Amino acid sequence: MRKKMKNKEEKHSGSKFFKGVFWGVLAGTVLGILYAPEEGKKTRKKIKILSDEATVEGKKVVRKAKTKVEKFKEEAEPIVEQYKEKLSEIAETIDKESIPVRDALEDAVDSVSDGAKRVSKKYFKGTKKR
Repeated sequence: MRKKMKNKEEKHSGSKFFKGVFWGVLAGTVLGILYAPEEGKKTRKKIKILSDEATVEGKKVVRKAKTKVEKFKEEAEPIVEQYKEKLSEIAETIDKESIPVRDALEDAVDSVSDGAKRVSKKYFKGTKKR
């Protein structure tokens, strides 16, 4: 029991360590930018330019992805419809073809039931049912 608890504590201490490293790197980056040799005004301008460029690039990527998704959707739609129709036809065929099978099974059940009644009357005549 204590071993399990110790392992959990070790796992948590590892995740705490990495969280600390992450926040330390983030804080160091922010402080490094703010206290860089250039003026704050220039640094903020650089940050603004970089964020604007990243936004523009991100929007380009999103537009390209949307275009590809729409193209794929247009190409896939007729294929999906074709398969839906084919599956519908197959379902109808199975339904139609199963009717004679169901009828044959019902006839077989009736026949076996009738045969069982005849055998019961013939061989168990005069005995009491339990």
